Amino acid sequence: MLGQLRNEIGKRAVASFCNAAVDEELVAAAKNGDELGFERLAKRHQRRIFALALRYTRVREDAEDLAQENFQKAFVYLQKFEGKSSFSTWLTRIAINEAPDVAAQATRTYEVPLDDSSGDHGTTAIGHLRPGMRRAVELRELGDLSTQETARRMGLSVAAH
Repeated sequence: MLGQLRNEIGKRAVASFCNAAVDEELVAAAKNGDELGFERLAKRHQRRIFALALRYTRVREDAEDLAQENFQKAFVYLQKFEGKSSFSTWLTRIAINEAPDVAAQATRTYEVPLDDSSGDHGTTAIGHLRPGMRRAVELRELGDLSTQETARRMGLSVAAH
């Protein structure tokens, strides 16, 4: 059993070394202007960066945005990558540094006009909301209730999403 474990660890170490060697070749090619090299790097790390982004954002669309921004920054700053760490580690660090910015953008609130005069049928923006959300907006904004009072009337906690 111990021999099997050593074999497995050895195989993973070789695979990791091979992956790092391939990354080094692709980084060198991309630094020399080979766009296909960078594209291959991105494809190699796409799933892992997306999974990391999803853990931070918890929303698929936000995770996709974070992953895309991650690869854009990596492309822009690739010439500054010195190879002191693996490309994978460098890419992960970019994602971790970008996560708070993307999360902040995602939680910003946007004003939506209550009446949408652009529609031909005089429909309102509120009319397009799900019933629970519509009720919350009506109580909070139209009924001039506090957030706490709105939550209490709807049988929710203030932190409910």
